[in-house]
Amino acid sequence: MFPIKKGLKQDTVSPVILNFALEYSIRRVQANQGGLKLNGKHLMLIYADDVNLVGGSIHTIQKNTETLEVASKETGLEVNAEETQYSTFFSYYV
Repeated sequence: MFPIKKGLKQDTVSPVILNFALEYSIRRVQANQGGLKLNGKHLMLIYADDVNLVGGSIHTIQKNTETLEVASKETGLEVNAEETQYSTFFSYYV
């Protein structure tokens, strides 16, 4: 058997533990009160361990990303910079 040095042993409780840790980080980002709102709630797209931050400006997205990273470290999670991607879309209203 290989010793676990990093990460979480994969068993039936692992997804629940991940959800608790990720929930804390997500709530910290939502407390920033920044970003786009849909039906009165801040828009974040989350599936399993993937988090998409949506904001009205680059500044907002940077602030929310920093908050997510700090809060994740507090719970033992780590943002993988090598797998992180970002896109910008601009829309102009006439």
